[in-house]
Amino acid sequence: MSFGTGNGKALLVTALSIAAALFGCTSNPDAPVLVNHAPEIHSLALGGGRPVIGAGMSISISVSTSDIDGDALSYLWEPEGQFSGSGPQVTWNVPNAFETVNVKCTVSDGEFEDSASRNVEVGRILVPGDVGEPSGGQLHWDGGGAPFYILRGEVEIAEETELVIDGGTTFWCDSGSKLTLRGGFRVEGTSYDTDTAFFKAWSSDGSSHDFWKGIFVNSPEMAIDIQGLYLKNAEYGLDLNLGTSQTLDLRSSKFERCDVGLGAQFIEVVGEGLSFEECGVGLLAASLDTLLLTGCSFSNFEEYGFRVSSSEGSCTGALFSGDKPAAFFSPGSDITCTGNVFRIESPVNFLVFGEDFGSQTLDFRCNYWGDGLDTPAHIWLRIDRPGGQPDLLLEPIADSEFESCDLRP
Repeated sequence: MSFGTGNGKALLVTALSIAAALFGCTSNPDAPVLVNHAPEIHSLALGGGRPVIGAGMSISISVSTSDIDGDALSYLWEPEGQFSGSGPQVTWNVPNAFETVNVKCTVSDGEFEDSASRNVEVGRILVPGDVGEPSGGQLHWDGGGAPFYILRGEVEIAEETELVIDGGTTFWCDSGSKLTLRGGFRVEGTSYDTDTAFFKAWSSDGSSHDFWKGIFVNSPEMAIDIQGLYLKNAEYGLDLNLGTSQTLDLRSSKFERCDVGLGAQFIEVVGEGLSFEECGVGLLAASLDTLLLTGCSFSNFEEYGFRVSSSEGSCTGALFSGDKPAAFFSPGSDITCTGNVFRIESPVNFLVFGEDFGSQTLDFRCNYWGDGLDTPAHIWLRIDRPGGQPDLLLEPIADSEFESCDLRP
């Protein structure tokens, strides 16, 4: 059997035509259209690990971006003239002004762009020789002149100048920084949790023990009047070495995580509504003419709530809590402690007395000494008196009896 060639070619051409139609090969397709995507900014970050920045500083600033097309990107940083370098990370030369600066970065692929910005508050840096100009014998630091202050180095205020700090003012203190006052000192706050003058460590974690040195007042003549002061993370929160005729009037203030919260000698100290929290020693008093404490709180101290030597005075309406002795008394101290609450965890002593007190009698009546301690015999077991001295007047009371407690001798 044989087949004709004509019919075979026709069948082949028809098959090829059908296949071409089915697979879309009858003509050449258009070239693919390329779509460009806009770049994206994910974050805008300041370097240095500090919570705040000051005028005149130079810090790194960087932007994190992506572009799914892999395009080359350009970066525009604003405000113009404040940045050194180019690209995704530059150096910001912070302006010498105390204001809120809007920092902005715009990234572009040549066709599309994305931008991000953040407001940054810029505070004033206090360094030796640059603390502001006194007026009328006063140097005034307040939140209206700068959003905050940064203390760097050992700054000293001259003896003829009174430093006045408004409530609502924050000070960030660099490690090694110290404020020394040769003249007067006045803090015009309300309390340590409202409208306060707040000094704290200038670190990435302000709650850590990243210490600065503290405030030292050596003023033989000018007055010291403080309300609403909050000192945190200082080696020596507030140290006072004043004239023998001066009185420290300290109210509604707090000392937190300081090696020593408040230290004073050779003066009269009147403290009301003070809080000492997580300090090594809350109050260290030596050779005070008078120590008058009212309504204070001593909590979670590492050594003692307060330590007193060669001083006279009283402590009334205080709360002591923690797992260390509430107070240490050296010979020569004549302190009356009445109307206080001692919540010191057992078996730690409430009170510790130094050697050689002699035969003096101290008044510790009308205090609440903790759960289950309702007789003088129970209380004696938690008081350390080397050599059996001094004698103490003890009278336990219930936790709810303080307002009606008779504090007369």
